[in-house]
Amino acid sequence: MLGAILAGAVVAGLCLYAWSAWQPDSSRSAVALVPFVRGRMFDKVEEDYRTHGVFGIFYTLGTGIPYKVYAVLAPPVTDPVTFGFMSIAARFERMALSWLIPTFLGFFLKRWIRNHRLLTAALWLGFWVATYAIYWSTVGS
Repeated sequence: MLGAILAGAVVAGLCLYAWSAWQPDSSRSAVALVPFVRGRMFDKVEEDYRTHGVFGIFYTLGTGIPYKVYAVLAPPVTDPVTFGFMSIAARFERMALSWLIPTFLGFFLKRWIRNHRLLTAALWLGFWVATYAIYWSTVGS
């Protein structure tokens, strides 16, 4: 399951990469219109790419800068294959936790979940609300 999640994220990133390689201004403008994406995010990612090359994708993990910003700024820095492989590692960091925690709990609480489906759904919703509340709280920093 985690492999499918990562594959989807990387394919989406590569689509943005390709669009940016073809039309850098329009792809960047489109990503800039996404809610909560700020101009300073582009500045930070460009600085990290300039300083660290393709490894810049790892320097702002956990800061709330969306992956899509990295994808549209990557074509001048690296080729699509390298970007794809680096994306797997960069996306794994965030996605693994949001997948491992509920999977781990689900494995050990299987019987309880079966007997408390409505409560489980409420807890699942609460988990995702908390996950995104934490994520979006980092966007302003």
